[in-house]
Amino acid sequence: MEKYKDIEKDDRIEEDFTLENGEKIEGEVIYSRIEEESIPKGKFLYAIRHRDDDEEYPATIEKEVVVNFLCSLVTKKKIDFAGKDYLEIKDTSMLEWCKGLDYKKE
Repeated sequence: MEKYKDIEKDDRIEEDFTLENGEKIEGEVIYSRIEEESIPKGKFLYAIRHRDDDEEYPATIEKEVVVNFLCSLVTKKKIDFAGKDYLEIKDTSMLEWCKGLDYKKE
């Protein structure tokens, strides 16, 4: 695991996500596991899980991912999971090349 402050700015990629509940989230995608204790005050750490059948496509945002971890997500806004363990990602700018493929779920 890495400390947030040790991640180079070039390795923090600003992306946006539309979740299953319609909420739009913006944040920094970091392709490493980040120590939660190292996140600055006012920011929130989440993990993105990739699909079971494709390691490059983001599937869900969760508080913690053990299996199928894709990357960390640091946001300025707390995500309301409404009692669930995860929220499905319906759309994202995360993978530009992915937009031409059949990424969006019905």
